[in-house]
Amino acid sequence: FQKSIHFFTWFLCFPIWFLFYIVPQKYNEKYYKKDNLERYVNYYSKNNNLTSKEIVTNVNSNLDTTFYENYESTDTSKDTLMIVNKHYKIENNYKPGNLVTVLSEHGYPNKIRADVYEEFKKMYNAAKNDNVSIFIASPYRSYSDQNALYTYYVNTDGKKNADTYSARPGFSEHHTGLAMDLIPEYGLDLDTFENSDGFKWMQENAYKYGFILRYPKDKEYITGYIYEPWHYRYVGISAATTIKNEGLTFEEYYEYYVK
Repeated sequence: FQKSIHFFTWFLCFPIWFLFYIVPQKYNEKYYKKDNLERYVNYYSKNNNLTSKEIVTNVNSNLDTTFYENYESTDTSKDTLMIVNKHYKIENNYKPGNLVTVLSEHGYPNKIRADVYEEFKKMYNAAKNDNVSIFIASPYRSYSDQNALYTYYVNTDGKKNADTYSARPGFSEHHTGLAMDLIPEYGLDLDTFENSDGFKWMQENAYKYGFILRYPKDKEYITGYIYEPWHYRYVGISAATTIKNEGLTFEEYYEYYVK
């Protein structure tokens, strides 16, 4: 009798396991990860209206867990490929060891990682040669800086709304020194960047210098943030090229190519 029960249970589960284990192996589904098999199966059992591709994408992006709950610590040894988001928290006292001050011709006098700044200057000069202006408005932020900013947004707009566009302290990419917000020129607001020549230029050329648009349109459910056409992140030329060519978010890239 017990053998019959075990067989019956296995038989009921077989289609799901077949879908996410045998089929991806046979057809070599690109982003399928065998290590995530159990998570795929569990997520599918609660979301069986989704395609196998959507299941794999969502689980690889940690959408089978809740934002800010059961998060992992950021592996800072990944350096320019470290991830900080609503699933990965960076230590409160983390500080990049090679911070420098942005020159006035390139942006506001804030701090940024020296190596990232060197790559930005190459990009800045290339854009300038095309008669296009890009300007750094907000690069590195400390934990206390982000805490003050997030608290202000919560008090102004409520926590639910603030969480759609501002990171909680410890979960901000700006803490790494790898991220920056851009504007077309000195004194303009962030929301002016999308309609500028700078944004168009960045769409076509940012990856050549190792930068990606971190929070793209229609990927809010993955990144956890609204579309931010001004927010760019340095990941290196190789990663940026793959992300652009394959239409990935950094969440997807990190899980499949880095982790």
